[in-house]
Amino acid sequence: LVISGDSLEVCLKYYEHEFVELACQCPAVVCCRCSPTQKARIVTLLQQHTGRRTCAIGDGGNDVSMIQAADCGIGIEGKEGKQASLAADFSITQFRHIGRLLMVHGRNSYKRSAALGQFVMHRGLIISTMQVCHHIHHVPSVLLSAGPGREARDGDALPGAVQGPHQGKILVLQNLPHLGFNKYLPRRHPHVWGPGALRV
Repeated sequence: LVISGDSLEVCLKYYEHEFVELACQCPAVVCCRCSPTQKARIVTLLQQHTGRRTCAIGDGGNDVSMIQAADCGIGIEGKEGKQASLAADFSITQFRHIGRLLMVHGRNSYKRSAALGQFVMHRGLIISTMQVCHHIHHVPSVLLSAGPGREARDGDALPGAVQGPHQGKILVLQNLPHLGFNKYLPRRHPHVWGPGALRV
């Protein structure tokens, strides 16, 4: 689908829903001679009608509103200045770096965020379980022997003993497999993208 800015204005004004449905069925949509507000409007329409995340890529000042409207904005530093790269979430110097940004760094970021989220949840569960066990077995004997003052001191030391020395080591060990990740692997074997695309 190829559409000019004037035709796009009519479509967005009178046939918004039909235009989005048609655009989503096409393998590629080219909008030429569009204003910055039209670019941003297309991004927001796609977000609203499809419910999917959007990524906008631009290299000039007229792309700033589109980049800011998208879920992920990528700015390319070029002859048109740095306005797009300053407004974007990610900045690259050449268009050919987009593949590596998405396929390598995006995958690693997703994996690390997921691992960190799981680590924090499991750590909280373990600490809570340890405190419950500690209070069930230890508090009655403390109350009978030394009074309530000692109970608070013993309970405060337990989370610090668990969180302090081992937390940093675990996070470093979780990220070691990603350090040796071959940057060309996702291009040759796209199945490594499977878990991220399925949100697993």
